[in-house]
Amino acid sequence: MSPWEIRMRLSLRLAVAVLAVAVAAPVASAATPRTMYLRALEREEAVRPALAAPQVTTAALAETRRVIKAYERVVSRHPASGYTDNALWQAARLAADLWAHTGTDTDRILAVGLYKRLIAGYPASS
Repeated sequence: MSPWEIRMRLSLRLAVAVLAVAVAAPVASAATPRTMYLRALEREEAVRPALAAPQVTTAALAETRRVIKAYERVVSRHPASGYTDNALWQAARLAADLWAHTGTDTDRILAVGLYKRLIAGYPASS
């Protein structure tokens, strides 16, 4: 075998290895519904004290909205999971608390919409 053929075979093997890692990495790093839910729950627990403060900061409001979105991602990515109804419940409660602080129609509509999704999608949820 010539040196050129050896280099080509090594290059081909390297390319296949890189491709295999590139394809497998996203699958391996895909979060489970449980992991996604627990991360959102931790973030909620971290933002709750700031949301309960007499003067709620804009940063706390923004983080609260991001946590609600994190719960919604659990629902959209894993609609059949046992964590989905819990995620909707947590998101709806958090959105209702957010609305209590802001009084905005946007936050009220968000909270009501999340509660409606929970009732419509998971009527047997306890």
